[in-house]
Amino acid sequence: MNMKKILIFLCAFVFLFGLSSMAMAKVIKIGGLKDTTGATSDVGKDAALGQEEFWSHYVNDHGGINGKKVKYIWFDYGYRIPEALTKYKLLKRM
Repeated sequence: MNMKKILIFLCAFVFLFGLSSMAMAKVIKIGGLKDTTGATSDVGKDAALGQEEFWSHYVNDHGGINGKKVKYIWFDYGYRIPEALTKYKLLKRM
């Protein structure tokens, strides 16, 4: 249960951190951590594909966000917390 709370917190933090830099950007970057190879990959693969399709295609094909295109960046963390933290740090720098 603690691992799930940590992952939810990390995903929310990455999303909220990105909001602060969105105002000046010409392209809005949205990032996420997905489990496409780990213990919950059976749902993680579909979630990753669905979010990629939504952000990279549907949103951009409908004018983006306030006219700005969205670049969706995600990393597979394999349902391993140390890997999730490493990938989170990469997302944070982008």
